[in-house]
Amino acid sequence: MATSRILTFKGAFEGSDSATLTLAFVPPGVDIFNKVFPIAWKVLTISGTKSSTPLVWNDVFGGSRVDVNPNTETAISDEYEPVTLHQTTNLLLDNTRRPPAYHFSEPVTSQDPTTAEVVNRAGKYVDIGSGYITGSDPNTEFNTVLVWRSVPDSSTVDISYTPVLTIWANLPGVTESQVLLQAPNVTPLWQGDLTKTLGSNLTFTVSRKGGRLVVDGPKIFPGLATASAQGVEKKIVTEHPAANYTAELAFASPLLAFEGAAAIAKQLVQHYYPIKVIHQVCSTQARLELGLPLFVSCNEAEQDVLNAIKRLPNTYGKVFISGHSASTLLLIEDWIEKWSEINPASRQWFDATAVNVANTNAAFDGTNGDAFAKANPDELEIGKGVNGIADPATVPNGNGLVITDVEAAAPAAQETKFRSVRRAGGSRRPALPFGA
Repeated sequence: MATSRILTFKGAFEGSDSATLTLAFVPPGVDIFNKVFPIAWKVLTISGTKSSTPLVWNDVFGGSRVDVNPNTETAISDEYEPVTLHQTTNLLLDNTRRPPAYHFSEPVTSQDPTTAEVVNRAGKYVDIGSGYITGSDPNTEFNTVLVWRSVPDSSTVDISYTPVLTIWANLPGVTESQVLLQAPNVTPLWQGDLTKTLGSNLTFTVSRKGGRLVVDGPKIFPGLATASAQGVEKKIVTEHPAANYTAELAFASPLLAFEGAAAIAKQLVQHYYPIKVIHQVCSTQARLELGLPLFVSCNEAEQDVLNAIKRLPNTYGKVFISGHSASTLLLIEDWIEKWSEINPASRQWFDATAVNVANTNAAFDGTNGDAFAKANPDELEIGKGVNGIADPATVPNGNGLVITDVEAAAPAAQETKFRSVRRAGGSRRPALPFGA
């Protein structure tokens, strides 16, 4: 699930006053303005009380080969490739074509789940760009925000980055897409990590206060969002976790619990979930705590967990979800977070945009009694599986025996939606295995 932000700049000037803003992403790191250089992402003129055209940023990472005009220092990305975290791609040069043509290899899984890598295999120095892709079609538009100058052959670049938006006013001679070779010698009007803001629609108001030009932007929560810097600190790009989902997992043995939970977590990282794996020594139980990106529901997160379980190698044995829970962030006051539990029978569990008021918003307003009846665990036939997850095949149980695969029967769509496991504790019914 991609993180996205829609930025709107509004003027609050008197008369014909105006300001020209230069926007760039300047992530922290020792190589900034040394090996990697920000690009003037946008140059906007804001006047009167007018608003700018909304600008879109997201974390659909991509790497590119960049041509930099030696006269204007304007950067243009000619070829690019979508690259997600935990992937790597090679930049190649086909000398059999006339003229020789650059292209990227198909991205493959890399060793490091926290980086998105481009390897220069062109046999020469190349400028490599980092940016993001907008639109549902991966080839819609590539937005270059950083450029690595003169990357040597066989060198690797991590094109993921911390989206620290930096705004300056009235920089002389700077044009859009120009490489910023050195840090401007003026103080930014606003600077902040876009992943540390709440909400996807951000408004920046440009005005003068006491004659001084100011930009009032969204509030930043530095202690809550995950920060990063390419090549310096590792990162997982995600929405600020305004809600979380917890799954209690049961395994056949403590070793399987420890290793299996970690294997599930590695899959979920690729979906941009900030995640905690909690395991007690010598316990067959493990707990996964997922921070939910904005507009991702608890039900969607649970389905991602189920899919991760389904893709587990058979060596991890059976996996049960013995309970689940979720909560949402209400407010942050004096660095104290106040959270509210989400009722699994509420619309808020299935719809991330819903607001739970006094737990009265039961899913479908409580009118679909048959669907809830079908979700009763006592009515599920043992051995048929839940949510379409089958038993793993031929798994050693530690006593010289094996567990033979039993194909699971996938329930109807309506049943799947309401077959939500019960919370741990307080239930007289046994937890059902996902795959038993």
